[in-house]
Formats: sequence, C-alpha cells, structure tokens
Amino acid sequence: MKRFSRVLLTAVSGVIMAVVSAAGVQAAGLISPGHFSTNFADGNAYWYSTADASINVNRNTFIFRPSRNGGPASIYHATLLYVTINTPTFSGSDCFQIPDSDFVQSNGVQSATLNAYVDASNLCYGFATALDGTLAGAGCGKGCPPPPVADIPLPMTVSLTWSGNGVTTSSVSSAHSICAGFNMAGQASDKSAYSTAAGTLTFYDGVTSPVVLSASDFASVDQGSSQYDNQGSVDPRCFGGV
Repeated sequence: MKRFSRVLLTAVSGVIMAVVSAAGVQAAGLISPGHFSTNFADGNAYWYSTADASINVNRNTFIFRPSRNGGPASIYHATLLYVTINTPTFSGSDCFQIPDSDFVQSNGVQSATLNAYVDASNLCYGFATALDGTLAGAGCGKGCPPPPVADIPLPMTVSLTWSGNGVTTSSVSSAHSICAGFNMAGQASDKSAYSTAAGTLTFYDGVTSPVVLSASDFASVDQGSSQYDNQGSVDPRCFGGV
C-alpha cells in the first residue's frame, strides 16, 4: 500500500454530525444494518508567531484506503497524530497512528496531554478519512492531503500539554444521511474548549535540534460520542471507493 503522509487538519473539530461505524468493520461489507456507536476526541494546536507548526490529534472512526484511486478499504477506530513543522533546516508533515493511551484528556476538555514516540512503524498507510465527514458530504473530510513536502526526521517524540480557558461548550446534534440505499439517523453530543498548548518535538537522528513550542496562537480540545441506527449497507462509492 502507498504510504500516506503530509496530512494536515485544516479546521478544528466541532460538533460531529454524520455517520459513524463500529470498530473493526471491513469496508468490503461496510456498515451492516443495526445500532452503532463510537467515541471521538481531538486536540488541536497551531503556532504562527513563535514557530511555524501545527499538531493535531484525532481519535475517530476512519476509512483507510490504499491510494487516491480507490481499491479495497478498511474501517476501524484509531487515534491519528498529524504533525506539520517548518524550521530553518527542514520542513515536514506526516501522519502517524498512535496508541489511544498516548493522548489523554482530563477534567472534561479543560486539559489534555500528548506523549507519543513515533518512528517509521507508526506512519499512516493509505488515505485516512474520517467516516463521518465523508458521508456528510464534506469531500475527503479530515483526510485531504496537501501537496507533498519533505519528511520529518524520525524517530521523534511529541510532548504537548493543553490547558483550557475554563469555559466549556456543550452541543447535541441530530443527523440523517442517505446514500445508495443506506439510511442513517442518529445523534451526537460534543464538548469543546479553547485552550493554550505548549510542548516540544524531540529528534534522535543526532543532527536535528529539539523544537520548543511555547504558548500556541490557537488551540482547542474536544470529545464526544455518537449513536446511530442504520438501515441497508453503504456502497463504497459513497466514500470515494470503487
């Protein structure tokens, strides 16, 4: 399968409104009729003034496709880490699949920590697309790859802490999607908070200096859950497959 890197989340996750699936379902059968639920969580941070970087963590149910041209796909729950960094010595952007335990939220969404060690074995393979955004008609959702850039020096440790501003927004939304005989109706709940993030990127190649990320220019944390009742099975063409 073709390596998927250079993925950048271009918008902060908000209320999730659309289709979600149970973990571990293969795309050949896709979503079967019945009741499904899933949890999602995100942490986003951007630096413009003190650095040129963004770090995004997205825990959700994803469609993983081997290439832009479609082909066999799989659907499962995962935690993905997206890192984009530009320094005087290198520019890079990559997607990594990390253990759920690397990203921990506490005190609702008022705090979160990310401690992830990643190397080539963690790189995302195929194009990862959040299933909810795809079937909601948002194109490739959070998995749209920007133009290729140079790779990030690996291995790398990403350490980041989010501190909320004390105000939490709670939302509940309903959704109804229909595509090629598949009918889904359900509800999603979401909590989100603006915050400040700070941390470091540490490299182990013996050449690249650590990157210190001081207080971010923008950051947020959110979490939620979705429950849906589905009728019919999803046609692969609904999410761009063959």
